[in-house]
Amino acid sequence: MTPLGNYASTISTTATISNIAAPFWGIKRGDVDGDCQDCGPFFAPGDGGERAKPLTQKVFITDLNLVEGQEAYIPVRASALNQIRHFGIELLFDPKQLEVLSVENGYLGEEFVYSDFATDQNGTAVRFSWFTLEPKGVDLPENEVLYHVKIRAKKDIKSLKQAIWQNLEHKANWLYADGRDEKMVFDARVLTSNTTTFSATLVGGSSVGTSSSVDIMLPSSAFVDIKLIDGKGQVVKSMGQFLSEGLSNIPIADLPPSSSVYTLSIQSSHGVRTLRFVKI
Repeated sequence: MTPLGNYASTISTTATISNIAAPFWGIKRGDVDGDCQDCGPFFAPGDGGERAKPLTQKVFITDLNLVEGQEAYIPVRASALNQIRHFGIELLFDPKQLEVLSVENGYLGEEFVYSDFATDQNGTAVRFSWFTLEPKGVDLPENEVLYHVKIRAKKDIKSLKQAIWQNLEHKANWLYADGRDEKMVFDARVLTSNTTTFSATLVGGSSVGTSSSVDIMLPSSAFVDIKLIDGKGQVVKSMGQFLSEGLSNIPIADLPPSSSVYTLSIQSSHGVRTLRFVKI
C-alpha cells in the first residue's frame, strides 16, 4: 500500500460574514421535526424578540353531553386576572357536530365588544374581542363568564373535547394587561365535569333588566324547581325542569316590571341554592 503524503490538518477560508450588525436566527432540529417543546411551532420570532412560547392565561368551557337537535349556551369562563385592557379569543367549532347560532356577551358589558363567526374548511371560527378605556384596565373575578356561544347539536355528542379547539398562534388571539409589556393569550380548555357539588350562578350578576339567566351545576341528573320571589315574599314566577349532569344555562325571562330586590330559590335533590338580585 502506498503511504499517504503529508497533508494539511487545517483548511483556511476567506471570511464571508460582514461586520454589519444584523440579527441571525438558527434552526434547531426540534423546529424541523416538531418536538420543540420550548418554542412551539415557530421557527423564529419575526420581531427580534426572544424565542419563547406565548404566555397564557386560562379560560374554561365546561363539558356537556348533547343529543341531536339540542340547543345550549356554552359559557366561556376566565380565571381571575387583574388590569385587563383588551383581548381577543378565537375558538373553532366542528361544523359536522355543532351549529353556532349566536355569540352573546357576559360579565364585561357591551360598550366595546365585537364578535362574529364564519365557517371555512377548518371549522366555524367564533371570534370575540373586547377593550376598555379605563386607564388601568379592569379586574376579572374568578370563574367569571366572558361571553356565551349558543350552539345546536347536529348529532349526539358525548363530549365537547373533540368538537371545540383553538389555535393559540392565530392572530385573533391576544391579551394585554396594564403594566405588562409582553403579549399574552387566553388558552381555552374544555373541562370534563367531575364535580360533586351543586351550585347556581346568576349570569352577568346583579343588577338585571327584563330578563336574565342562571348557570346550574349538577353532580348528576335531577329535577330542578326554580321560584322567583319578590321583596314581599310572594312567589311571582315558578318553573321546573329536568336537567342533565353538568352545567346548564336556564333563561329567566319576562321578569316583573317593578324595580325591586328579588330572590331566586333553586331546589333539587342535591339541595337548595338561593340567589338575590336587583331588578332595575
